[in-house]
Amino acid sequence: MRPSCSAPRSGFERRSRRPACIPAFLLASLALAGCGGGAGERARGDFTIESLSSGTERITYRRLPDHELGLDTLAVWDLYAGQDYLFHKIWDAAGIPGGFVLLDGGNRQLVLVDRQGRFRAAAGRQGGGPGEFQYPADVETSGEEIWVADLLNSRYSVFTTGGAYLREVGWKEIALWGGSFAPLDDGRLLYQGEEAADLTDEEEVPTHYYLIRREPATGRADTLASMEAEPNRQIELRSSGGQAMRFVGPPQFAARMHWSAGPPGSGTVWVVTCGDYRVRQLDLEGQTIREIVMPVPDLRVTAQTRQRYFEANPPTFGFGSGETYEVTRQSLGEYPFAEVRAAVRGVRVDPVGRLWVQVSTEDLNADRLDVFTPGGRYLGSLRGVPLPMAFAPDGSALLRDSTDDSMDQFSVVALTGIDG
Repeated sequence: MRPSCSAPRSGFERRSRRPACIPAFLLASLALAGCGGGAGERARGDFTIESLSSGTERITYRRLPDHELGLDTLAVWDLYAGQDYLFHKIWDAAGIPGGFVLLDGGNRQLVLVDRQGRFRAAAGRQGGGPGEFQYPADVETSGEEIWVADLLNSRYSVFTTGGAYLREVGWKEIALWGGSFAPLDDGRLLYQGEEAADLTDEEEVPTHYYLIRREPATGRADTLASMEAEPNRQIELRSSGGQAMRFVGPPQFAARMHWSAGPPGSGTVWVVTCGDYRVRQLDLEGQTIREIVMPVPDLRVTAQTRQRYFEANPPTFGFGSGETYEVTRQSLGEYPFAEVRAAVRGVRVDPVGRLWVQVSTEDLNADRLDVFTPGGRYLGSLRGVPLPMAFAPDGSALLRDSTDDSMDQFSVVALTGIDG
């Protein structure tokens, strides 16, 4: 069964113990989401708009959307041929004037490219000095600045949009909670943190997600939204050669917290803290402005789902030697899965304020993207399109896919088919 929704805490100062350094992709959760009584309701075709006593606008859709959007391909990139820079592995990206900044985790560098994907400049290198990276996990932009979260150096490194190093902001929590963050116009930061509970005498695992607003000048941290985690499981994976690795993590397909800050100057953030399709827009004090509620069918996780998942994601793991090994079928039989797949798999907001929601479908390899106006009105859907990695300042999207030989392919696209 899907978890029920109840009101999350907001605006309180966060206190937690330090969790062990666990990869962010292993952290999943159940749901807490705001629900309230209605003060007024207006019906508009396929949806109703309620004005709640709390001042929240709730938009409830009666049926799944069926308006198909299209994409106009503006550019397709080949980063690995005919370039003046030898790309290794792109971990993240962000939009900058005239193009994009790519986080090349393999080379420990920022790489600036134009809209056609052509190399312009590179910044940074591996190390612990100013402007150097050890484990750069996430890149974001704020005005004329590029921010990089470096987990192992426990700091944010800040560059100009031309690639010149400016300064660093020390942040010990980066090494613990990963790189999901957003710098705000006023100098504050949003980032995702966790509270931990003991699993064994030696390990701690996250039991909650928190969306935190922090003021670097004072160190004050306040929680805007929270989400209870589904219990983690500990199993031992074995390769066909006998190598063993202990796995500690949540069930695959369990609900997660997803969030994305609004465009510059909006003072808002969209957040998902529920296994159902319920997306809330908050102000920076944690108060709900509006929420979108969409009916979706339960997607049960069956034996066939598990098989399809491993077919799409070859079950290979690293065992500390730098190599990867295929895991035995017996080990995979112990691999944890949720009973129901979470409805929402990700959210992003583009520079013009449109909300993009990645939604689970029956096809594991073909999620749906629902697109909404800044006010929460449904614009249409894209099928079989991945959630954009980044957006250019004009709202065009950077997509990443893989070719048959598993080589990443990048394209810049613009939405078409929007009515009105």
